[in-house]
Amino acid sequence: MVVRGSGEYLKVADCVIQMKNYYPVDVTQRAQAVAQHFVDVTQRAQAVAQHFGDTIAVTATAPYPVPRPRLIDPQSVQAQKGYKEVSKARGIRTVTVGTEDIDVSLVDQICHPAQLNAVAAAILRFSRQSNPLSMSSLAASACALVREGGFDALTDKAEGTLCEFRLAELCAALNRLRTLRVAKGAGNTY
Repeated sequence: MVVRGSGEYLKVADCVIQMKNYYPVDVTQRAQAVAQHFVDVTQRAQAVAQHFGDTIAVTATAPYPVPRPRLIDPQSVQAQKGYKEVSKARGIRTVTVGTEDIDVSLVDQICHPAQLNAVAAAILRFSRQSNPLSMSSLAASACALVREGGFDALTDKAEGTLCEFRLAELCAALNRLRTLRVAKGAGNTY
């Protein structure tokens, strides 16, 4: 393994070879002496976890801080506009949910209005739920719904104006919704 500029690997290295003027030089002894001055990755992650409290989790299998899931409040996605629910795409730059416009013009992967129509339908379907979901489980459930019933499973009636979108586009649109309320981890309030 060739590593440049990082002392993280020196503690576990069996042999360290330095290239000096294009000639290999064994510097294992010197590297082990330097490694004693570095803080272990697990210790650093635990220090970060103590600093930030319960917003991240550090486990033995994942020594780096793992973010807790962000739970999305479906009631914050207000699709009501007057007496009816509105969730539709306008071109490839804007999704309208209720009275809110979501600007997705910087999401370059959206290249057809049908993609944004499908994203809008998934957001509307989520807004009808009563239980909060994490962003990843929301995206996975939308993907499973499309896989099982096709794109028309996202809507109340067959439209024929939907096409495949990536989960990243759905998450990007939701993250840009100004009314969205998110809680970090279970038990936290919005």
